[in-house]
Amino acid sequence: PLSWSPRDLHRWLAFARRERFSRLPVVQMADEILPQLEHAAGPLSQVDDAPRFCHFDLLADNIVLADSSESPRLFIVDYEYAQAGQPLADLAVLAMGCDADDNTPDTATNDNTATATANITATASANNTAAATTSATAAATACSASTADAALLCSYLQLPSASPSLLRRFAALKVVAALRETLWGVVAELGGSAAIADAEAAAYTDVNWRKLRRLWTDFGAKHE
Repeated sequence: PLSWSPRDLHRWLAFARRERFSRLPVVQMADEILPQLEHAAGPLSQVDDAPRFCHFDLLADNIVLADSSESPRLFIVDYEYAQAGQPLADLAVLAMGCDADDNTPDTATNDNTATATANITATASANNTAAATTSATAAATACSASTADAALLCSYLQLPSASPSLLRRFAALKVVAALRETLWGVVAELGGSAAIADAEAAAYTDVNWRKLRRLWTDFGAKHE
């Protein structure tokens, strides 16, 4: 059946289970939260949520700025994990990677919602060019948004406000994105075949594990 979570997440989870990864309780947490997140997100087959082409790895490392004095342009690279998915999946991955709503002191956070929205929406133009042509700062100002996520969704979808159901779906997608990144680190640790050293792989797992727990806690506090 269609699922909001990408296929590689389930493949990596199966690998971690098979290899009996136990340094962190990632497998146990995934088993607990994935059914809840799928339920919160709703069926992917809904008309408004028909599967779209998704990059699924839209993090800062895969966004390249061609800096030209005449016409600077953004390029999205590395389509290894691209597949059909929920239309807002890439936006959720990007927001998760940028910590759009993270106010903890140990992360790099942009507290200016309008500026953050402008930056993120510009790079998200691959899925919605119409929204990208809109002034993100103006949209964020006009939107009744109390969080960076709400401002981002208002700007990207050109909505006057973000409904609770939309915010809940988006928050669920962000948790899924954080789980996927955590599992990527786990696979790098276990497989030893990634282009990073073992210590770096473990550190990547730990960073995203902390983010995953925070996002899941926030999801429960705000959307349950």
